[in-house]
Amino acid sequence: MVTGCVDNARARQSIVQILENNNHQFTPRTWYLDCGNSRRSGQVLLGSHLSTKPDDYQFGALGCFRLPAPIIQQPDLLIPQPGEIEDNSLSCEQLASLNSQSLSISQRVAAEAFDYLLQLTTGKLRRFATYFDLESGSGQSLYTTQASVIQAIHQSSN
Repeated sequence: MVTGCVDNARARQSIVQILENNNHQFTPRTWYLDCGNSRRSGQVLLGSHLSTKPDDYQFGALGCFRLPAPIIQQPDLLIPQPGEIEDNSLSCEQLASLNSQSLSISQRVAAEAFDYLLQLTTGKLRRFATYFDLESGSGQSLYTTQASVIQAIHQSSN
């Protein structure tokens, strides 16, 4: 299990490289839990494979042993943000504003990530993506169903 709590596309790309060793025909050797946030919202995404082919995520009597990688679920994680680009023209004040976070966002991301790990190790994990917004108090999870997995794969091709 690799848990990524990084704030830039280059670091995520480095983490994703380890998933290249997972073969879509076998149970994954490595899982990637991506934890990310902006000022008042965040996401926790779990996955193991880089394939965008729905047939690589077949469900059987015991469920699905492979899930699309976080970058397949949310491809924009690999798009550098303005502050990451070396030749940006942002001032220090603008960079600080872009990277500001509420006092409670990190705790919320950490709590979600911990619950994912706990549920995964006890065999009770039923979701692979959770998005939340502190401003509105809303949250949404994608559950480990054939329809949700296909929805996540299709998002990467749009």
